[in-house]
Amino acid sequence: MIKLRLASKRTGLWLVGNSFIVFLAYFSKEFWGTILQSIPLGLFFILCLIGLTTSNAFLITWFAVTGRIKRSLAGVLVGFMVLVNLTVFIATYSYLQSNFGQIYRRMIVFEIQNKFKDLFINNEHQYSFSPSSDLNIVPDNKRTIVKKTWFNEIEFKRILKEIDGVNTDRYLGEIIKAIGKSESELERVKEIVGFVQKAILHDPYGQPPLAHPVFLMEYGRGHCTLTNQYVLRYLLEKGGWQTRNVQLLHHSVLEVFLDKTWHMVDADMFDTIIVDKEGRLPSVEWLKQAPNYYLIDQFPRARYIFDLPVNSEGRRMTGLVSSYMSEDRGYPSYHLGAPLEFPPSRPRLLQEKIESKPGKVRIDWDSVYDRDGDLLFYRVELGSKPGAKDLGVFKSTEATIDVFLEQPGSYFYRVRGVDSHIYHNPQTFYLPSEEGQILIIAGGKAATEKDSEKRRELSTPRGLIQERKLSDDPSGDFVLLHPDDTYTNLFNVDWRKGNGLRMVDLSDPYSPGALPFETRSEKAQIYRKDLPDFKADDYSILFDLGIKKSGYGGENSFPIIVISSSGTIPRNSIVVDVLPGENRLRIQVQTGGTPSAHFLVKKEILLDETLFHFDFSFEGKIVKIKVDDRKLGMVNFQDSFKVDYFDLASNPFDQVDYILGNWYFMKN
Repeated sequence: MIKLRLASKRTGLWLVGNSFIVFLAYFSKEFWGTILQSIPLGLFFILCLIGLTTSNAFLITWFAVTGRIKRSLAGVLVGFMVLVNLTVFIATYSYLQSNFGQIYRRMIVFEIQNKFKDLFINNEHQYSFSPSSDLNIVPDNKRTIVKKTWFNEIEFKRILKEIDGVNTDRYLGEIIKAIGKSESELERVKEIVGFVQKAILHDPYGQPPLAHPVFLMEYGRGHCTLTNQYVLRYLLEKGGWQTRNVQLLHHSVLEVFLDKTWHMVDADMFDTIIVDKEGRLPSVEWLKQAPNYYLIDQFPRARYIFDLPVNSEGRRMTGLVSSYMSEDRGYPSYHLGAPLEFPPSRPRLLQEKIESKPGKVRIDWDSVYDRDGDLLFYRVELGSKPGAKDLGVFKSTEATIDVFLEQPGSYFYRVRGVDSHIYHNPQTFYLPSEEGQILIIAGGKAATEKDSEKRRELSTPRGLIQERKLSDDPSGDFVLLHPDDTYTNLFNVDWRKGNGLRMVDLSDPYSPGALPFETRSEKAQIYRKDLPDFKADDYSILFDLGIKKSGYGGENSFPIIVISSSGTIPRNSIVVDVLPGENRLRIQVQTGGTPSAHFLVKKEILLDETLFHFDFSFEGKIVKIKVDDRKLGMVNFQDSFKVDYFDLASNPFDQVDYILGNWYFMKN
C-alpha cells in the first residue's frame, strides 16, 4: 500500500512537472529571441512534446539500467508516458489557446518581470500621455509602403525602457485618483471612458505587440481589443467596477456593471460616450435589438489625419482616413447586427475660399461617392464662425447652391451628403467637407482676389497658358467608356484662362479589416475623344495638365493619357504616365504596341498643383514632342501617325486627381 501511494505521488509530481514545462514554454516563447518567436505555436508545441518525451524516455531507461525499476516495466512505462504526455499537451494547448492568446501571455510575462524588478527598483514613473491629436503618428522616415503590422519600433523600445519596473497598481491608482472626481458612479465611469478616448488613438496601420496597460497608456496607440480590454477594463476594475468583454462583429467592446445591470462602454471607435435618449449607457443586448442599433450611427467616429502616401496594398491614404466603417465599409451599426448600408463620402469643395460682393453667392462642391446609390440631398451649414450653423442649414439636390449674404464680413460653411439612412435615425452623423470661407467685401470684388490672380499668372511657366477653348475643338466631347463609381463625372470647369476636364476620385478606400466585400472598384475609369474624320497629315495636339504629388500612391506607373493612331494593327500610340517613385511624368512612344522610346519630363511633381504644357506635332511619319516649350525629342514611325482617339484614364489600383485643360487639336 505504501509503495502504491509513493508511486501515485511520483506519477502526480511527474504530470504536474510536465504541465508546468508546457505552461513555461507557452509563456516564455515570445521572449526567447526572434528565432523562437518566428516558430508557429503549434509547431513549437510539437517540438516541445518530442523533446519532453525523449527526456522522459531517457530518464525511465536510466532508472531501469540502475535497477530502480524492473526492466520488464520500462517499455510499458515509456508507452504510458507518451500517451499521458500527448493527452496533457493536447488539453493544455487547447486551454491556453482559448484563454491565453499571444497578446495576453506577453502582457502576463511583462507584468511578472516588472513585479520582480519592482522589488529592487524604486521607479516612481507617473503616467503621462499626449492627446491623440498631438501625436506624431507617422514619422517622416516611414513615408513608404507599410505593412499591416507596422508600429513605431523606436518609440516602442523607448517606452519599454522608461516603464521598466513600474508598479502597475500604483500607476493605475494614480490615474483613478486624478480623474474619478464625481460623486455619481455613472459620471465617474464616463470620466474614465473619456480619459481613455483621449489617451489612446485607434491606429489604422498596426498595433504594438504588447498589451500592457502601462505601456499602452504611454504609447498612446492601439486597436479595440487593446484599448478596451487592456486599458479601459484595467482602469474600471481598479476603480472597483465589475466588467466583461463583449465581442461584436469585427469589433470588441466592454460592459460595466452599474445599478444592478450591464452597460456598454467603448473607448475605441468613438470620441464621445455612447448614451441613449435619456442619457444612460445602453446595454449591448438592448443595442442589438432592431432598430436600437441605429443609435450609434449618430455619433462621430474617431477619424484622424495621417500623412502617409500609401497603405500596405499601395493605395493612397493621405488625408482624413479611418480603419472604422467608412463610406466603403458601412455604418457603425453593422457591428451590432444591422443590415449593411454605406454612407456618402466626404464632399470636396471646389473653392475653399470665396470672395464676393454682397448679395448672391454660389457655393460649388464635387458630387459625392455613394456606394449603395441612395443619396437624398446635400446639407449646407452656414455660420458666422468656424463650425457654426447659426445663419441656417440649407438643402440642395445638386452639387451647388446659392446663398444670400448682404453684410460684409467673414462667413463659414461646410457640406454633408445625406442618404436614406437618415430615415433610420434622423440624427445620423455624416462626414462634413473641409471648412469653407466666404469673404464679403462691399464695393465689388476683393482686391485680394485680383492679387491672387496675378500671383497665379506669375507662378505659371511662360507659354503654359494659352487662350484656347474646348469649344474651338471641332471633334466633339469626351465620352465615358468604362465607369468607376468612385469617380466624379467628367465635366468642364473654368481653369487657367480656359476650360478644364477634372478626374477626381471621391472615395476613401482605406480600411485594413478583412470584411467579406470589396472596398472599391479596381477598374480604370476611361473617357475617350474619337477623332475618326480628321485626315490632315500635319497637325498638333496641345493641352495643359495639372496634377498633385499627393494625388497618387504606390510604386507602379500608371497611364493617364493615351493618344492612339489608326495605323497598323496593333496600333501605334503615345502614352503619358505617372512614375510615383520618381514624382515625374513619362512619355512612352509605342510602335506596334511595343515601347520604342521614352522621354522623362524633368519637372518634379510637387505637393501643390504642378502644371505642364504638352505639344505633340504630327508631320506625316514624324512626331515632335515638346513639354513646357522645351523640345524633348522626335520619333519616326513606319506609317503616317493619324490620331484615332484620345483617352483620359484613372488609376485602377489607387487614387489620382488631375485636370486636363485647354485641349486643342489644330492643323499646322
